[in-house]
Amino acid sequence: MGNIDNWTINEKPYEKCKEYGPSSLTDSELLAVILRTGSKDISVFELSKKMLGSNSDGKALMKLSEKTAYELMQYPGIGQIKAILLECIFELARRLWKIRIDRPVKFNNPSEIANYYYEDMKYLKVEQVKLLLLNTKGGLIKELTLSSGTVNHCLVSSREILIECLRYEAVNFILIHNHPTGDPAPSIEDIELTKNIDSAACIVGVNLIDHIVIGDHCYVSLKEERYI
Repeated sequence: MGNIDNWTINEKPYEKCKEYGPSSLTDSELLAVILRTGSKDISVFELSKKMLGSNSDGKALMKLSEKTAYELMQYPGIGQIKAILLECIFELARRLWKIRIDRPVKFNNPSEIANYYYEDMKYLKVEQVKLLLLNTKGGLIKELTLSSGTVNHCLVSSREILIECLRYEAVNFILIHNHPTGDPAPSIEDIELTKNIDSAACIVGVNLIDHIVIGDHCYVSLKEERYI
């Protein structure tokens, strides 16, 4: 029942792909090709539809790609090998995305910075703060992950940031952090923290260029919003 080879000719995504190309396949058909088999109780095509939901769309596929191997194994018919296979495919897709956009990033352009870090940060289930240390010409000296917090809170101090700036002799820096909710609107705490860091940085002669909050394919630049 579960084997893809038992499908009728019209159900087989292999033939559809051969005739029309992989772009002609639905998300569930692509997933079925990868999984190949279901179980004795569910066909691979039914399993694929169940994993993506009845109304499969980009968001359903995105949510699936964010699941851990353990979470994937909660679906009947998904064992450890298939779960790891899916994890590896999703990770490969993320790396391909990074390669596709991997070019010198203009660190004075918030949209370019946000676009570059989307794939790394939009999957995170907790807030994470990244520090980008820049030289006088705006070139990247060092990228550091300062901390990972709870679902909606991450602790970072002005002192910690300034120590890293001095250690790497950076004269400019950018902060980036994500909101796991997908909404990049800065909280009151985000705004206050940014202003405090900006004030402290001025005292020691370094410059906070921007603080960017990453959401679900959207961002907010606190520089553009005139908080700094």
